[in-house]
Formats: sequence, C-alpha cells, structure tokens
Amino acid sequence: MRVKNTNLPLTSLQDQLLLNVIIEELINDKDPEMGGAVQLSGVLRLLIDPENMLSAINKSEKADFLNLFYKQSMHVLIGKISYITCVICNQFYFFNP
Repeated sequence: MRVKNTNLPLTSLQDQLLLNVIIEELINDKDPEMGGAVQLSGVLRLLIDPENMLSAINKSEKADFLNLFYKQSMHVLIGKISYITCVICNQFYFFNP
C-alpha cells in the first residue's frame, strides 16, 4: 500500500500512502464532473468497505487494513472536508450576515 521509497521521513511516507494519494486527488480534482473524482470516490469506497473485502481474507487482515486507514488516512480525509466546509461557511456568512 505504500509507494516504494522507504528512505523518506514519516510524514513523507504518510503522503505517499496510496489511500492518501487517492484522497488528495479526489479533493483536488479541478473538474469533478469529468468523472475522475467519481471514479476515485468509488475506488476509495471499495477499499475501505469491509463488506467488499474478499471473504478469503481473514478478519485480522481486515481489521489491520481498517486500522491503517483510520490511523494514517482518516485525518487527511476529515481535514480536507473540514477545510472545505469552513471555507463554504465563511463565504455563506460573508455574503449573508
């Protein structure tokens, strides 16, 4: 799940985690109507939905993967959503006092 270069500091490794790259691309998509963001959101949903994981994978592997997501990627996803929400709220209150 990580891009190969392991000589990077921890923050760079977190930036290179495939889940974080998907989230960054999803959030920063300049033209979401063209389908890139829709496809990436589908990929992200498939990756983190335990019901979609193969039944051959044991429960501890599912738990390990979800643990990795919550520890390494959830803050990236929530941080971006919170930032966008704050920007939208500030624009709304600025134009509608």
